[in-house]
Amino acid sequence: MKRLSSWIAGAALLATPALASAQMATTSTGTGGGMYTVEAYLAQYWLDKSGLQDRPKAGGFGARVTFGAPYMPAGHYFSRPSFGVFATYTAGQQIFGSRDVNDVGFTPPDVSTLHVGGELDWKFLPEPAGGVVDPFVGVGAGLFRIKTDAFNDSFFDVSSGSTTSNKFALTPAIGANFTIQKGMSIGIRGDLRDVIIFSRDQTDFTTGNTKTTTSHNYVAEGGLSMTF
Repeated sequence: MKRLSSWIAGAALLATPALASAQMATTSTGTGGGMYTVEAYLAQYWLDKSGLQDRPKAGGFGARVTFGAPYMPAGHYFSRPSFGVFATYTAGQQIFGSRDVNDVGFTPPDVSTLHVGGELDWKFLPEPAGGVVDPFVGVGAGLFRIKTDAFNDSFFDVSSGSTTSNKFALTPAIGANFTIQKGMSIGIRGDLRDVIIFSRDQTDFTTGNTKTTTSHNYVAEGGLSMTF
């Protein structure tokens, strides 16, 4: 009986790692549905504008709602995709300013933008590093609207009426989610994006001429997220 007890104890000891591993695999793979995440963020644009040496800056805000797909087997990279929609808005701002301190005849136009669309993000680590940092890459597609109010430049004798442009935009991104406190559903998200606008009409403010081109508009975003 004593020897049988020893065998049972030994078998249980040997089986413990296997049971623990099976439990971890069950927990990591996740068999339930995904999770919704709501995000509110601030955005800083560096717009691509011909005729100007420096990129005009525009600050705004936005919101994003994403749905995370169920987990795949643990240990797999790029195994946690999420799908969602977003909207980013910058109110009317005189982002161009005067080209020269002596150019007193230039009245900067107000410019506003609206970017809406859908996106796909992939978290490329099997799980958050240290349980806190969760980097991702992504791509978005949607509509980018830019509205420029009427402007007048008596120095160059150039003027233009109000214009609105709605163009398709493809937006690759890289960023990371940061858990504020483990076990909580609130976090911080930051990312860098390149809003690539195809067939965009750009006005050269030194000549008043308009040309069609593909532009790269950089944006940095950061804000709070809550997962349900």
